[in-house]
Amino acid sequence: MGHYQDWIHQSQIEPDYEFIIGYQVPPYLGGKDELHNLEKIDMEVYWEL
Repeated sequence: MGHYQDWIHQSQIEPDYEFIIGYQVPPYLGGKDELHNLEKIDMEVYWEL
C-alpha cells in the first residue's frame, strides 16, 4: 500500500471533493515523504500554496 492508502486506513477519514490528502510540509520545502507528514487539507488552500 502507498502512503495515501495507509493514511486513509489509519485515520479512518475519506477525502471528498473539497478536501485532499496532502503534505503538512511539502518535500520541496524539506518535509519527509512519510505517513506522519500527511493531513486532510482544504483543496483551495493547498493549491494556493
